[in-house]
Amino acid sequence: MHCPEHEAAILNDTSVTDFGTLTLRGVRTTGQVLLLARDAVRSGHVAAADVVVEAADVRGRVQRPHGFGVDALQGGFTLWNQQPDPAVEITAELLGVSAGSAGRPVRGSGVFVWCGACRWSWPPWP
Repeated sequence: MHCPEHEAAILNDTSVTDFGTLTLRGVRTTGQVLLLARDAVRSGHVAAADVVVEAADVRGRVQRPHGFGVDALQGGFTLWNQQPDPAVEITAELLGVSAGSAGRPVRGSGVFVWCGACRWSWPPWP
């Protein structure tokens, strides 16, 4: 997928309550991968493997997560649970996800995973 660097090349539909398993495998993009849990989204799983965001510029994004006293920039690859309800459960398995290179850096954060009111589970296995 290729689009202008300041646009989202891949994004999800936030009008569905459960996006099931969203799988990205062997994907190369120019432009942001933007996966959001907001609006109607209450559950889902992201399975990403060997995803490369070759270039992206997210400096113009108005929505910026706030935490630890700072506002952060979204990433070339962004997975962001924006739901305020801690019962909303979005899970993910991210393997081999990268953003930018020395010759073509991502403008913003590289790989960005953030959850609003969610609870972290680490390590991800029992």
